[in-house]
Amino acid sequence: MLKIEGLVTYYGRVRALAGVSLQVARDEIVTLIGSNGAGKSTTLMTISGVLKPTEGSIAFEGRPIAGLAPHEVARLGVVQVPEGRHILRGLTVAENLDLGGFVRSAEKRRTSLARVYELLPRLAERRDQLGGTLSGGEQQMLAIGRALMAQPRLLILDEPSLGLAPRIIEQIFELIRNLNKAGTTILLVEQNAAMALEIADRGYVLETGYIVAEGSAAMLRQNDSVRRAYLGL
Repeated sequence: MLKIEGLVTYYGRVRALAGVSLQVARDEIVTLIGSNGAGKSTTLMTISGVLKPTEGSIAFEGRPIAGLAPHEVARLGVVQVPEGRHILRGLTVAENLDLGGFVRSAEKRRTSLARVYELLPRLAERRDQLGGTLSGGEQQMLAIGRALMAQPRLLILDEPSLGLAPRIIEQIFELIRNLNKAGTTILLVEQNAAMALEIADRGYVLETGYIVAEGSAAMLRQNDSVRRAYLGL
């Protein structure tokens, strides 16, 4: 579904990605793990069109998407939940969700909204509440719900557990599993590498802009370097 080859991306004069290549097959959960500053968020933002690569290619379902604007990428079905949620705090839950579906028709937005409220009943309960008054876990659910409004075929999640209590993290990961079982392909960046590798089919390890390891999640859980650096073992 997604194929990236030789991706190079700069922040100003600093090279953040140095030839990253990875693939995500339909119906997979693929995780990208690495330390802070490794280039994980840069990779996701380059896929989503927020950043423009200087070299390399990105293809989604066989179509080149490198260099497209973010709304064009979203319209094709690649939708990102950003690190830090970035909900609009002064708008209600319902208004935040409606904005998430801007690339779809009014009829499709209505269908998506019903699905989001079914998957995330807490959002239905809070539909008239301002986003900024929600708890951290509720805001993360809102950010995911907003992305689902665009009817993604590939859902990109950047640090969905960041700053959340363990009980809420379990709920978020259960939601990710359920979305995948329902047919959504997922590319996941997650600080909790152990949990990410528990639900993922495959993974990549990124260090200072380079992919240094890849394989099945089971293989990476047994990799001595991964165990020491990311799993605390």
